[in-house]
Amino acid sequence: MCNSKFLFFSIGLSVSILSGGALGQPNTAQNKAAAEALFQEGERLFGAGNFAEACPKLAESQELDPALGTAFRLSECYEKQGKLASAWSLYLEVANKLAGAGEPSKAEKVRQRAAALEPKLSKIRIEIPASVSALPNLEVRRDGVFMGRASWGVALPVDPGKRVVRVEAAGKEPWEAAVEVTEPGAVVPVRVPALKDSADNSFVLNQNTKGFGDGSPGLSGSAALGLVLGGVG
Repeated sequence: MCNSKFLFFSIGLSVSILSGGALGQPNTAQNKAAAEALFQEGERLFGAGNFAEACPKLAESQELDPALGTAFRLSECYEKQGKLASAWSLYLEVANKLAGAGEPSKAEKVRQRAAALEPKLSKIRIEIPASVSALPNLEVRRDGVFMGRASWGVALPVDPGKRVVRVEAAGKEPWEAAVEVTEPGAVVPVRVPALKDSADNSFVLNQNTKGFGDGSPGLSGSAALGLVLGGVG
């Protein structure tokens, strides 16, 4: 069984481990042991062609104890699983770290792996009209992840499958759409329509009724209540 501290890549590379806790994870001996066990199980599943179970094992190993070897194997696993956007981005991450470690030739070989995937990447483009983009407190999310304005209108790589776009703004009903991304190399446009006004008719105190019930200057409680009831037929 190949050890994650020194993984021989299928393209003829060997890269020693690059340690350091991921996402603030303390890189303890216990984490290292767990990461090694997960890597070995992921390798076994990868070798058996069970990529659906291998990838999560490799991903958790990488989170517990980051290593270039593990990251590269995870990239390959994502590629085998058909998650080409994840594979592409991780190949590039590995290539950048190799270049930073003074391994330009190895970095170039990994970049070539990423480049081979680019024509096959499925993409999604969220199109937001000016009337919607001007709304106050506008938030756009894809699969629950906040999308900044710079990403609007840009075809962004995504893994195949169901993708959910949700748009919210102050005083408007939320809008949500689910799209299936299936065709390799295709761009799926998601066009956001004008948002409907919110149906929330709750009474909101304004400056004329300021102080209602709190003893501060303004209309008395009975006067304010009269205004509300006066509008009821």
